[in-house]
Amino acid sequence: MDFFYFINKDYLICDIECSAQSKNTIDISFFSLANNEKLLDLLSLYYMQGNYGVKYTFESRAKWFAGYINSFTNLNREKQYQKLCTNPTIRILFSNEKLLKKVKKLLV
Repeated sequence: MDFFYFINKDYLICDIECSAQSKNTIDISFFSLANNEKLLDLLSLYYMQGNYGVKYTFESRAKWFAGYINSFTNLNREKQYQKLCTNPTIRILFSNEKLLKKVKKLLV
């Protein structure tokens, strides 16, 4: 099975098939996560600004972000990168309820 995950002390980002849905999860498309500067800031992940004259599109920023997330894992990197570039729906499972409330408030 080709799957991906990214784990942090406050949350887990993974394929929706790898985690059951609960009151502590949100589902979002990977490209939407990659292009949401405020959400990435809450999750302490890097948002590519497009400095030095570089102009990012919704898709090109998401592909950059796929490489960024992919760099944190030892899984099959090429397959994982290719999967993330298809804009899968991902699930974020929160262990920090305060962070979950902030994220839900942001996404409303």
